[in-house]
Amino acid sequence: MFLNTELKLWLLRGLLLFLIYIHQDNAMTVEGNSSVHQNQSSPCKTLGCNITDNAMTVEGNSSVHQKQSSPCITLGCNKTANMLLEYMDTNQDPCDDFYRFACGGFQEKYSNAGYNVYNKLILQREMKYILKKLLTCKELKGKPKIFSKMRNYYSACLKAPFDRQTQVKGLLQLLDEFGGWPILKGDSWQKASFSWLDASAKLVSKGLPRTSILGFRLREDQLSFMPNKFHITILLAFKKSDKNKNEILIRTLVKEVAEYLNASGKDVDKEIRKMINFYQTYTETYEEEINDTELYPNSTMPVSYLYSISSKIDWLTYLRQMFPAANINNNTIITDYQSSWTKLKAALKSIQSTDSRILANFILWQAIFDTIELLQVPKFSETKRNIRKNIPDSSTKNKQWVQCIADMDEFLTPALSSLYARDYFTENDKKRVEWLYEWIEDSALKLLRNADWLDSFTKDNLLFKLTNMKTVIAYGIEIMNDTILDNYYENLSISKNEHFWNNIQLRKFHHDAISELIVPNATDKYWLNMESLLKSYISLSPITNSLFFPLTYLRGVYFAPSRLYALDFGSLGSQFGYIFYGGISEFDERSLEFSSWSLEATNELFNRSQCTIERESKFQHTINTTEYQQNGTNNTENQQTETNTTENQQQWNKHQNSSTKRIKFLELSRKIPLLNNLNTNFGLKVAYMAYQNLFELIGEERPLFNLTKYSSKQLFWISFANSMCSSKNYYKSYDTKLSNMHRSDVLKRAFNSIKNMEEFAQDFGCAAGSPMNPIKKCIVW
Repeated sequence: MFLNTELKLWLLRGLLLFLIYIHQDNAMTVEGNSSVHQNQSSPCKTLGCNITDNAMTVEGNSSVHQKQSSPCITLGCNKTANMLLEYMDTNQDPCDDFYRFACGGFQEKYSNAGYNVYNKLILQREMKYILKKLLTCKELKGKPKIFSKMRNYYSACLKAPFDRQTQVKGLLQLLDEFGGWPILKGDSWQKASFSWLDASAKLVSKGLPRTSILGFRLREDQLSFMPNKFHITILLAFKKSDKNKNEILIRTLVKEVAEYLNASGKDVDKEIRKMINFYQTYTETYEEEINDTELYPNSTMPVSYLYSISSKIDWLTYLRQMFPAANINNNTIITDYQSSWTKLKAALKSIQSTDSRILANFILWQAIFDTIELLQVPKFSETKRNIRKNIPDSSTKNKQWVQCIADMDEFLTPALSSLYARDYFTENDKKRVEWLYEWIEDSALKLLRNADWLDSFTKDNLLFKLTNMKTVIAYGIEIMNDTILDNYYENLSISKNEHFWNNIQLRKFHHDAISELIVPNATDKYWLNMESLLKSYISLSPITNSLFFPLTYLRGVYFAPSRLYALDFGSLGSQFGYIFYGGISEFDERSLEFSSWSLEATNELFNRSQCTIERESKFQHTINTTEYQQNGTNNTENQQTETNTTENQQQWNKHQNSSTKRIKFLELSRKIPLLNNLNTNFGLKVAYMAYQNLFELIGEERPLFNLTKYSSKQLFWISFANSMCSSKNYYKSYDTKLSNMHRSDVLKRAFNSIKNMEEFAQDFGCAAGSPMNPIKKCIVW
């Protein structure tokens, strides 16, 4: 196919710009932009620094401000244009209802889905199919060995439902390591060969935490002031609510599993009854409130303190068996989260007075329960879900391949992420996203510096937090290093056929990897702290000041290589800004007492938020073109929302003059989505500020195919709103009074955030007083 003359000229022009920018001075930065990081020079933000893919992504330079006529023809631009056309309702006037304008097509497409559909859910589902493809494709030479191990795991997992006897054999071998399950062994079970301490500790070391009868487990604590983020905790092992509500289910499941494993003794029912009775008694003992706080007053104690609880147990040996990869000594800290110190002595007394056969039945049943899905018996898995009160995802229920991928996603996240990233998110893509992150960070810092209503104490704290935020975007570069991956997973052994033992190997490997992080000053392998590929939430800890942005987010509506900057800044950029605000606001129970905000600044923030609160209470989506009014349901819902938020307003006013506004703010924030609105407002503002700075440098970008009438700045707003599209069912799927207040959270955030921006009205030419350009705007920043 021959290129037309106009396209040839554009290609030549793009190549010329590419060569010019490659030789530009990389020290040049956006005019007026000051240093971001202390003791560091400003990151290069010239287009020459950022060209990593295709010269046609360059839309101009600082002297080229005229509107480009030829549409962007890169793959990223074409895919985004098709998606936007599908999701938008271009017949809707954007100045009347911008949400409908940007998401009307999306709502129509998923109107009959029967459940809430939103962009993140779509990305999660797409990710599953991408991983399925990668795990079944032909093996390539020269790749990390862990890739072969993952494909072997996936292959064995897929075959498991057709070879249930092999899985049963694996479970029986596991149980026989500890003398066998007495319910199965009958009279042949040997009491002398069983130790509840050894069995419990060694089963936990295999990655089966439920077998920890005394409640010792590994836990990640974001509030910890200790150097190590993971440490040993003592938690209530078995909840009383299980006894009250699930006794029949548990009893039934135990008997069904015993029969499936060919238990034939005449005393099976009797043994099950004794085990359940112990379960009830033990739980009640553990739940008793024992007033012994003078003896164990602290929430953290060294291992040596355990000997004061019981000198009959070699606690150091017990914990070393449980966490063999950790260098545990008598000074290793154990943390108590539920006042368990005062209950441990009573629990030990209950255990030590119980017959070993009953303890063996109980502990080994916990091992069976932890691995019951591996037996590939659907009714067992269903009963377990009911016991745990989990609602299965109907879209993935009984799909073996999804569970196989989920196992690896849970235990082999870095390796699975590496497999995905090499084909779908290259290092150049990562660099572009990090470049975008720096632009948004610069704008956020500028916004904070210019906030004259913040006192110097608060402003300095927030600037420090933002500039020192530890961020991992997509992945640490280590996962792209074959040698590092091979060394890290060297001791992981995976068979092509033994699915049960493969799963145990994954659990044990993951358990050992975390155990290594128990000791103080453990090697910080930050690149292992990755978010699941099958989840799309962003992990943010205001306490540790760390941010992990998942790979799943960096696709679809949020990001694509070689597309317009306006699209990335509107969708992904606003998400970065949203998270920045979450990192500096700190208004939640866990971070309240560590807040960087002065009380004066907090009070001023609340005062400036009054407009947002009032608008929340009056919010009604009253656009005539929407189906909400057409079907007659919208008015009732709005009346409910208005009534509920009016009650919230009254609660707020009641505490308006209180000296503990932060506490009252927490109470209010649980009832209306004010915090999300403030986050979204902040995120949208800093994203637009950043894009405006870039726009001044590069000028108008090329349009999108079939969307040529929309300018670059208009595409920014469309991309922002499009990233928040959600199906209509979302607003109809709640039936409790509390949920009614959150019914239109996403709609409110998109709708109100845009209305508060004067720049939106200017870019779309919305008349003053129109629905999307109200005279009164809620401005916090």
